[in-house]
Amino acid sequence: MEKINVFGGTGFIGKRFCELYAEEVIINSKNDYNPNSNNILYLISTVDNYNIHNDLQIEVDTNLKVLLNVLEKVKDKPDTVFNFVSSWFVYGQNDKIPFKEDDLGCNPTGFYSITKRCAEQLQIGRAHVWTP
Repeated sequence: MEKINVFGGTGFIGKRFCELYAEEVIINSKNDYNPNSNNILYLISTVDNYNIHNDLQIEVDTNLKVLLNVLEKVKDKPDTVFNFVSSWFVYGQNDKIPFKEDDLGCNPTGFYSITKRCAEQLQIGRAHVWTP
């Protein structure tokens, strides 16, 4: 079985995942956007909505630019499995719990959740544009 290439393997969730599956993962360093496997687990993200008070650019750089850098590296590899982890925050203030991925009520309300939703949409766009 091919190893899982983890982007974001030093964060809270990624670190724990990599500890549990140490023999099955390859962890990319922070600025290494080149995948070492065709099986990717993408966990890179800011962790909350509080950067809005200091520096909005952190959200854009972390949640969108880094993702685009990695996607650029895999665009010519059609058999790559790209597992992208998002956030329930993309659903916004919604009383419908639990959420499902195909729910139409997606309405992010904070800058963090807006960038996470945008990242999800980039995945959908990638599938339509870059798939031969």
